[in-house]
Amino acid sequence: MNDISRILGNAIAIWLYFTGYRLPVIGYRLQVIGYRLQVIGYRLQVIGYRLQVSG
Repeated sequence: MNDISRILGNAIAIWLYFTGYRLPVIGYRLQVIGYRLQVIGYRLQVIGYRLQVSG
């Protein structure tokens, strides 16, 4: 049982290490996605404004 728990402990430690390393990357990607959504929203507003003016 001690060997199994030691292996599991190592596996969890390694998983936490890689997950902890990935979290900033995931956060950065979410920021990039949020920024792109803002840009798309802004473009849609501009298109809507142009349609109102032309209409």
